Amino acid sequence: MGIGRIGRRQRYASDFERFKATIIKTVFDLADKAEGALIVLEGETPMDDIVSTGISMGVDVVSSELLETNLHG
Repeated sequence: MGIGRIGRRQRYASDFERFKATIIKTVFDLADKAEGALIVLEGETPMDDIVSTGISMGVDVVSSELLETNLHG
């Protein structure tokens, strides 16, 4: 998969590397289950208007489990 080595704990150089690995793991997990997802990442264009209409989840660390949460069943 290219994220880490089996049997060894992955070390991350930064929060960004951890976040990137989480996104990659989530995509592979969803593909294994033949499920789709819409993943939106903020780039140069701020998404403040969209974010302000959402509900804050109050999480500091994004996990694969959180991203895979299915609110509809």
